[in-house]
Amino acid sequence: MNVIDAHAHFDDLEDQQAVAAVLERAAQAGVREVVAIGATRGIGAAEQIPALLAANPQLYGTCGVHPHDASIFEPRVRERLAVLFASHPRILAIGETGLDFHYDFSPRDAQRVAFRAQLALARELDAPVVLHIREAHEEARAILDELPPPRAVVHCFTGSVDDARAYLDRGYWLSFSGILTFPKSEVIREAARMAAADRVMVETDSPYLTPAPHRKIRRNEPSYVVHTLAKLAELRGLDLAEAAELTAANTRAFFGF
Repeated sequence: MNVIDAHAHFDDLEDQQAVAAVLERAAQAGVREVVAIGATRGIGAAEQIPALLAANPQLYGTCGVHPHDASIFEPRVRERLAVLFASHPRILAIGETGLDFHYDFSPRDAQRVAFRAQLALARELDAPVVLHIREAHEEARAILDELPPPRAVVHCFTGSVDDARAYLDRGYWLSFSGILTFPKSEVIREAARMAAADRVMVETDSPYLTPAPHRKIRRNEPSYVVHTLAKLAELRGLDLAEAAELTAANTRAFFGF
């Protein structure tokens, strides 16, 4: 069984030894490929991605500016993202980018500017886009319709079933995190049940959102994506191996590896 974690952050780990330990635990759990997201700490996480990929062949990567950091976005940041995207053959997507109107860590106008700029860049590069959208789904879809990317995945999907249908109708993918295992997440579970089979992925969003049974006990990491996968399998009437094969195929199709 080969499970893929479609979205994990590594920039909080102190050194390569810590990364290697996390990836070894992932491999022991059957998680042999992970998409490392370079989109936090301004552009700092994106700058780390080429070296991270060079040291860890089981990783694929992205580069972008998170909506929380959108206030730092300017033309030179856009150009640097283009350089980073071209700097390693396993950097495969732009993002995560989007709108977060829950926290508003960056002003909403700045989020809109950064989002549009990264969508435009993805179109120029013919690159897929990893979306972070929270409490801003209607406006985000309007911007996506204005600048439709080659492919898009709504990572850590937390919208309504109607939101899920709206993204699926546009041909987008939905990625489900450990939130799928939380007791009060029935709306998200319903979205996971109804989504087209070729449009679902699983992720950790580690080190955040640790799934049950480890929620509130341990730091999240890619090995724990198997718990989210098990919940997805249960919801869709699959065994674990079938769910692993399905989500791995979808992740490869989306990112192109």
